[in-house]
This record gives sequence, C-alpha cells and structure tokens, in this order.
Amino acid sequence: MAKMKMTSSGGTFQDPQAGTFAGVCVRVIDLGTQEQEWEGVKSNKRQLMLGCELHGDSVDSDASGYMTDELGQIDPAKPFLVSAWLTASFHEEATLRKYMESWRGAPYTEQQIAEFEAEGFDWALMLGVPCMVKMGLNKKGKVKIQGINRLQKNLTAPVPVNKPIAFSLDEYDQEAFDALPQGIRDIIMKSPEWKELNGAPTTLAAAAKAINEGAPFDDEIPF
Repeated sequence: MAKMKMTSSGGTFQDPQAGTFAGVCVRVIDLGTQEQEWEGVKSNKRQLMLGCELHGDSVDSDASGYMTDELGQIDPAKPFLVSAWLTASFHEEATLRKYMESWRGAPYTEQQIAEFEAEGFDWALMLGVPCMVKMGLNKKGKVKIQGINRLQKNLTAPVPVNKPIAFSLDEYDQEAFDALPQGIRDIIMKSPEWKELNGAPTTLAAAAKAINEGAPFDDEIPF
C-alpha cells in the first residue's frame, strides 16, 4: 500500500522524440509540498512525480528504443524513463485527474473522489500498468509528457525494466526513501511533510492551507 490523502481543490540527459508511445508506469513518488511559480505567482502545492518507461523502436532517433551508455553504445537496460511533476489534486480540472481518467478509460464518480479525500488513494496500484504516453515539446523546447491514455488493444503490454517504486510521505517508509535516487530525495527533504517526520521546524499547516485554496490545474486498469 502507498496511500496519500487527496484534495479536490510536474549529468546529461537524452530526450525521446515527440510522439505517442507504449509505456508502463514504474514510479509514483510523493514529493510533499513544494514551492512553485505560476505566471509570476509563487505558491505551495503538494506534488506527485509520475514516471513511465517508454517502449518501442520509434522512441528515439536511432530507432533502438533505448538510451546509450557512457561509451555511446545502446544499453537495453536503459529504456527511456520520462516523468511528469503534477499537483496532487483530483479536482475536476486538475491535470492529474485528467491523466488518470483518460488512462483508465472512464471518469471517476463523485463517490470515488470523496473516498480518495477521506481514505487516500493507493498509488501502488498504478505500478506496472501499461499505457500510451504522449510526448511533446513544452514552451522551453523540451520533450515532456503531455497526455496518458489506455494502451492500444493491438499492442503487447510492455514489461518494466526498472524496478517499480511507490513512495508516500503519508505512509512513510525509511527503506523505500533510501532506495530513491539522491536527486529525488533532495527534493522530498525540502518539503514540510518530510521535515515534520524528521523533527525539523516546519510550517506544514500553512502549506497545507495553500494547497486547498489554490491548486493550479496544471476493465484491467486497477484504479
């Protein structure tokens, strides 16, 4: 289980090509409350990192479907791993909810949303679930996730290469935290939730209030 309560109120790196590819979810990581800026206005939002492997020969310009190692050789242990950093909100206009509903192929009911708010959503259910990932250029010219949908029926579900990871600050597991990449741990350690868990001074109540008041709208499926 890796539940987190929801509110209804994103060295060198190789980019894949723009396009829509078969993928599989391998990371769902609670980053805690993070400061972000939207059109010049700073605010604090609970954030979720959603990571998917991309599979298929057309993912990169070399038509190999894999990244290269330090020597420039194709490495079959390195499929492209792409991430979306999303506000952890199931508001009807939230990007996360739109991704989840298009991925599962059906909208959530109001009863389901109420249960997520009261009891939490088990993010571990997403691990290993196949999907179609739409990649496109953002305003800075970087290739980023722009949509997630159900896997096309004519495609074989990809098998994950990376070890699937689900992490939640609401059900904190030190061993799971230690297994995360250092860069992700550094981000999480900035959050008031992590600081509170580790006895550091925090303004968690104020940050939580900001989340609730102004989140930007930035059949086999088990969720």
